[in-house]
Amino acid sequence: MFPIYSPQRRSSIPTSLKTSLDAVQRIADDIFVSAPSMKDPKKTMVVLEVYAGEFSPLTECLRELGIKAYRFSRKDGDLATPSGRRRLWELIDEIEPDHIFVAPECGPWSGWNHLNAQKSLAMWDYVHSKQESEKVHIHLCAQLCKYQQKRHRHFHLEQPLGSSMINTNEFEPIAECSKRVCFDMCAFGLKLPKTSKFIKKRSQLWTTSPE
Repeated sequence: MFPIYSPQRRSSIPTSLKTSLDAVQRIADDIFVSAPSMKDPKKTMVVLEVYAGEFSPLTECLRELGIKAYRFSRKDGDLATPSGRRRLWELIDEIEPDHIFVAPECGPWSGWNHLNAQKSLAMWDYVHSKQESEKVHIHLCAQLCKYQQKRHRHFHLEQPLGSSMINTNEFEPIAECSKRVCFDMCAFGLKLPKTSKFIKKRSQLWTTSPE
């Protein structure tokens, strides 16, 4: 693997050098998007959930339905690092998922952070610095979407309604090859913890699957 600098060391690197390192890192990441492997056709559906918690309900529900479902959580690798992304691509090459579901962190792109950025120049710098560091995940999601599309398989990305992630340049490749579906999480049983009260929580799914 290329000896890319860690996030801790990057903060002290001059802007021009940092830009060059980012370009090299993107080339290194693109290498992971390999050509289709010549394996025997699968007889059962395989689903991979990325950015998942260790006990994420989506994977559990799919398994209960008899579907081969896998999850890639923070425990499996930090996707902000080259080594973490390499482990993800190795898993994808191994299981060849028919569907990849991703739900990258929405905090930096939330409406609250948009409001916080208006409070002061210092807060604006903080919020936008956090967003810049998170763009590596949007780029990865775009790679996953392209990878699935080339193999005539499906990709799905979930974000809360109002997330500004979808307005970034990095998100454009995903928007170009997918459709947006909006829904309320309460329709799928979302409730306040330890109560019977439903939470509306509007969300959106960008998907390549017409179904």
